[in-house]
Amino acid sequence: MIPNDRKKEILELLEKHQYMTVPDLAKRVHVSEPTIRRDFVQLEMDGLIKRSRGGASFISKASMDWPFVYRNKLHREEKRYIAQLATAYVSSDDTIFMDSSSTCYCLAEALDGFANLRVLTHSVPILQILSEKNGVTPDCVCGTYRRKRSAIYGYEACEHIAKHHAKTFFLSCTGLHSQYGLSDRSEEDMAIKQAFYKSCDQAVLLIDSSKIQNDICYYKVMDIQNLTAIISDKPLPEELMEYCRDLGVEVSF
Repeated sequence: MIPNDRKKEILELLEKHQYMTVPDLAKRVHVSEPTIRRDFVQLEMDGLIKRSRGGASFISKASMDWPFVYRNKLHREEKRYIAQLATAYVSSDDTIFMDSSSTCYCLAEALDGFANLRVLTHSVPILQILSEKNGVTPDCVCGTYRRKRSAIYGYEACEHIAKHHAKTFFLSCTGLHSQYGLSDRSEEDMAIKQAFYKSCDQAVLLIDSSKIQNDICYYKVMDIQNLTAIISDKPLPEELMEYCRDLGVEVSF
């Protein structure tokens, strides 16, 4: 098994069970116990788990700073489904903003068959994907590169975004809640998403169902009423669905 795929499976098992021992994980993942211990060391260094004697515990999503390499592997099929739905909000000759979320990465993969599409993003992996697309001109935000997040942040990045305009801003977030709106774990993510929002005509949220009505993070990105549409892989909880109806926010799933 490829190391990153193995770590993804370990994270998914720990998320499901909250705590697992080294022997149990070794049996489930079909590798040796020393291999599991080495993976534990790296995952703890990345801030994704907490090791204890003989095992490890899952750290809640709200308190994690997930490296892009792991975010991009979790709930992959759901994100691809969301991305396909999101292409309905894209037309040739559009100008688009995209944040550095793994769901927007899936949208970038799906942007085929468009002409004269211009996309500004702060995500390096998204830039790489878009550079291979015919009919798409990718633009890079200027600022400070954060290796763990594979994206560009900082005051300069926000200033750079403010000099541009887009029809649609596609974004995701760590938590979506009817009362608290969109939230994220990072002040830098909050700031850059707010900068994108200030320079767009409409904002479309791409969010898988695992993030809805569960996690509420420290940094508030915006209220739900600021969105034009929400796209998810499953129907929203009834309370949230009703709230979106009242606000006139489109919901697709």
